[in-house]
Amino acid sequence: MCTLSFRIEPDGFELWFSRDERRSRAPALAPAVQAAEGLPFLAPRDPEGGGTWLTVNARGLALALLNDYATSPLRGGGLESRGALVLSLAAARGLDDAERRLGQRALAAFRPFELVAFAPGEAVRRFAWDGHALSIERGVAGPFASSATAHAEGREARRARFAASVRAPTSRALERFHREHAPSRGPLSACMHRADAKTQSLARVRVSRSRVAMAYAPGSPCRSRLRPDLELARV
Repeated sequence: MCTLSFRIEPDGFELWFSRDERRSRAPALAPAVQAAEGLPFLAPRDPEGGGTWLTVNARGLALALLNDYATSPLRGGGLESRGALVLSLAAARGLDDAERRLGQRALAAFRPFELVAFAPGEAVRRFAWDGHALSIERGVAGPFASSATAHAEGREARRARFAASVRAPTSRALERFHREHAPSRGPLSACMHRADAKTQSLARVRVSRSRVAMAYAPGSPCRSRLRPDLELARV
């Protein structure tokens, strides 16, 4: 299960993303400054698939990927990495450009996903691919969650906990939510622990009038600390 929460500010936004993965998966590469079509962006990388689950570029466009386990997975080989799809959108100049680029892709090559997109001054968009059609929602509210097991139960448990614990979406409240073990340390808590999987990292993205920043904490959020921000000047 992965969890995404966020808050909107007058000149930008802040989002928090917990990445849950199987314990046997190779450790991710920490965020680094990269570039696509001449536009700098920040993203961690998955060494197995070569893609990413989270990116933000110097224009302030951020993309957060959640796998859709509730939809029946596509069968057969030759499917592409959903993380590679996120990387292919990293140079988008805004939400309309990201939507245009996504619409040009042959999505039948990807398993189902949710892609939540942010840009300063624009309503948050959710792109959902179910293996057959792409749906688009504008002005969506969080949090979002996905899980490989008990998908509906896990999603609703985290949403309910968020509603109960985050009275106002301050930065501190969002961070506390992602690090906690409510209702108990296990598969439903935002900081997730299962025998086969756990929360592998926590990331924070901040976009303001003048800068773009990403901070990253490798390991379980209940034990790890955010590393110093990587920053880009906003263009």
